[in-house]
Amino acid sequence: MIISNNATKLFYEIPRNSVIRINVAWMKTRKELTRTILQNKQYEIYLDYPEGRTKPPKPTLQLNDVIKTGNYFKNVKYFAISNAESKTRLRLLRKQLRDDIIIIPKIETLSGVDNVLDILSGAQSKALMLDKDDLYVNCNCNSAIYSQAVGQLRYLSKQYNFKIFELQGVIFG
Repeated sequence: MIISNNATKLFYEIPRNSVIRINVAWMKTRKELTRTILQNKQYEIYLDYPEGRTKPPKPTLQLNDVIKTGNYFKNVKYFAISNAESKTRLRLLRKQLRDDIIIIPKIETLSGVDNVLDILSGAQSKALMLDKDDLYVNCNCNSAIYSQAVGQLRYLSKQYNFKIFELQGVIFG
């Protein structure tokens, strides 16, 4: 189970085997990111870097700073990158991260759907995150195109044995 670090403020007890997701777009400084990782040191950490994000909040931290921070903390086990569309881009990221950090490409566009196998190959990963809201917008809010794209990803995940992380609910506090 991947749980937002913001949800940890709402509950007294988070299941021990949970993974805490830190959306870097909400971190103003590297010090704040470091403090958030340390506050959740008993959990595996899923850093989520919103590269190419156009909607607020936009990240203020540079990707290189987030990579350095992720490489420093041993409990950082996952590194998600938004708008994954290029095998080349993911290969470069793979070279910069510790070998034990799993890259999770975030699929948010039709181009990402079309290139998903190359993207996973470049990331050397067997998992991706599907951002349904952004994909729907990228499909010009066309339900038929969107449904076909999601169906294609689910079909490919079964054929090529990779996991898709999808939002399963929202907590309001």
